Amino acid sequence: MKGYELGLTICVLLTFTLTMIIIFTGVFINFFSIEDFTIIAALIGVIAAIVGGVISGGLTLLGVRYTIKHENDIRMKDQIPQKIELLRKSRSLIKTIIIKTSTNRKHVPTMVFSHFKEGQDILYDYASKIDHDCYNQLLKIENTINEYNNLDFDRALSDDGQIVYTYDALLVLEKYKTFINDYEKLMQNKMMYYQTELSK
Repeated sequence: MKGYELGLTICVLLTFTLTMIIIFTGVFINFFSIEDFTIIAALIGVIAAIVGGVISGGLTLLGVRYTIKHENDIRMKDQIPQKIELLRKSRSLIKTIIIKTSTNRKHVPTMVFSHFKEGQDILYDYASKIDHDCYNQLLKIENTINEYNNLDFDRALSDDGQIVYTYDALLVLEKYKTFINDYEKLMQNKMMYYQTELSK
């Protein structure tokens, strides 16, 4: 719940509570025909104490929530330059992998996967310091490679006697290429997002 929404809710509740207490007090005094001003003063004191406590507690809660949010915003903003730099390095590395993948004329899956594995540890290190989206996308890439390694057969004989990659193998390879490209796009979008947040 946002700060102004919480404040509005507290104000409505306070207004309702105060109104009900005033009505109850008036009914109570009239019903029992209380004319002793000492009792009336005591009731007013009790009402004032209750309302004062609720208002004080509500304002304290708002103050604490605002302070925590403000400190979190400052801490997050201080981390943005580091995240942008890590994103820049990650994007540069993943673009190199994409180029190597596209220029691999033989398109041998194990060779294609090796390009990612060369920078895998560095990419994971960067992603762990950026956010869970980046890390999760790397896991998708790695899981695709594991999916290929778990295929029963990745090659078979064609009708003309040549050794070709199976449909499942080629499908996994295309999925891998898609995830690699998606990761590069994710880096670009994240950089734009954090640059916008930094300029606020």
